[in-house]
Amino acid sequence: MPIRKVVLTLHLCAGLLASVMLFLLGVSGSVLAFENEINRALNPRLSWVRPGTQRLSLTEMKARLEMAYPGYKILGVVIPPQPNLAWTTFMANGVLHKHIGLAFNPYTADVLREPCRRE
Repeated sequence: MPIRKVVLTLHLCAGLLASVMLFLLGVSGSVLAFENEINRALNPRLSWVRPGTQRLSLTEMKARLEMAYPGYKILGVVIPPQPNLAWTTFMANGVLHKHIGLAFNPYTADVLREPCRRE
């Protein structure tokens, strides 16, 4: 078997293996890049809200959420770019060393998603 044919066969096999790897990298990267959009499409009632006339103030949102979850304090709020998307917040209980994540309506402070608890 001539050396040229061996090299071409090895090159073909390496190219096929590389194409599978590059395809998997492309698909997984796309899923990561569009994670929020995919999540909203799969869970519409947990992501979309009906915009009201006026959002609650941050102080009022904080007070209502901390009243609904006694012992927890808000660590931060994620504000989405569109007015009809739910806001998310992360809360922590320093005494119990627990954290929760919530999706809520910024116009009413109603929790749309039960807490995701982390021990």
